[in-house]
Amino acid sequence: MARITKKPEERKAELLEAAYRLFVKKGYHHTAVSDIVKEVGVAQGTFFYYFATKEDVLEAITERYIVRMLEDAKRITENPNLTAPQKLNDVLNSVLRNLGTQGETILQVLLEEKYLGLRQKLQSHSEQRFTPYLITILEQGQAEKSMYIEHLPETIDFINGIFSLLVESALSANSPEGLARKAAVAEKLIACAVGVPREQMRFYAVAPQHGQEAISNEK
Repeated sequence: MARITKKPEERKAELLEAAYRLFVKKGYHHTAVSDIVKEVGVAQGTFFYYFATKEDVLEAITERYIVRMLEDAKRITENPNLTAPQKLNDVLNSVLRNLGTQGETILQVLLEEKYLGLRQKLQSHSEQRFTPYLITILEQGQAEKSMYIEHLPETIDFINGIFSLLVESALSANSPEGLARKAAVAEKLIACAVGVPREQMRFYAVAPQHGQEAISNEK
């Protein structure tokens, strides 16, 4: 049978998709490079042409989650039908919902001490790209007087910090009740930071105790 030749970007994406499926099915630590290449039907040399280590695949999968998060943030931020509080709430809920679509068991690996450096690197890069959307939303809130913010840069840092802790809690082995309580605290703190009523910040994606499914204000 003739060997099928694919473009480099197609082959890399194929390896990444195969690795993702196996990580979800078997777990990151129980998936070997040999499993990935067998799934795709290529030699191990092909894998190492695109990825130096299995950890590089983990980073690429996490980057895919970040890209999806940023695409959602852009779409929500540019929606002219939403107020600033609605945009902030929708953007933050979108981040939490995307955790599940990318495979929580995969992202949980980043919480291990061994991957602290990678986690910090990815968190720093994602915050740098995410922050401009937060700035746009909060500036809109100030302009339309739906938010009351005294110190914008510090408020942005505060939101990033609080929300990073909530994301980490969502990935950790917390009980649903414990996670719901942490989400409630995060809601209060972020609502207070941007000067909006508490009920305008509801993290349904991790706190269904509010009695509703994850919803969006988008129209």
